[in-house]
Amino acid sequence: NMYVFMSVVWSFGANIIESSRAMFSNYVRMLFGGLVTHLPQDKTVYAYCINEIDYSFILWEDIVQSFTYDPEIAFHSILVPTADTTRVTYLLKYLLNNDKNVLFMGPTGVGKTVIIQEFLNLYGGSEEEQDKPFSIIPIIFSAQTQAKHIQDTLENKLIQKRKTLLGAPIGKKVLIFVDDINMPRPEKFG
Repeated sequence: NMYVFMSVVWSFGANIIESSRAMFSNYVRMLFGGLVTHLPQDKTVYAYCINEIDYSFILWEDIVQSFTYDPEIAFHSILVPTADTTRVTYLLKYLLNNDKNVLFMGPTGVGKTVIIQEFLNLYGGSEEEQDKPFSIIPIIFSAQTQAKHIQDTLENKLIQKRKTLLGAPIGKKVLIFVDDINMPRPEKFG
């Protein structure tokens, strides 16, 4: 039931605007009754995750990793762990490990790309990095992006399995990271 609860919160409730989240939280608390009655009312259901050691609910903020500033890292690449970045990284990892596609949406400048890049650095890798579960193909869209360019990029990065079949290197999954999906100009057919 805990995983159903998390699924409801992070599927139906994921795109609810901030001003309506408290109302959705109250509805979910009513829906799941006894499972969540012990959770304090001063926090919404979005604040909790499952502790997979003892299968209890814990706060996202309790599992945020510590941060140490490194002056060698470029300013725009710094990711300070917060409850939000921890939550997003956890959900991203969980969905990708279960072969689900993920679309991050949000206003410009909130750190979507930096969060995903950090995730890719931890869990992705090139063909030479055998210990990483994903082979990554990054594609950055711009106003000049064309369908032929995307096709060429994909064909060059995938391995030919058979004459008409391309795929991931043996023992890996391909993760295609598309950044700025809204940037290309529509083609003549829309």
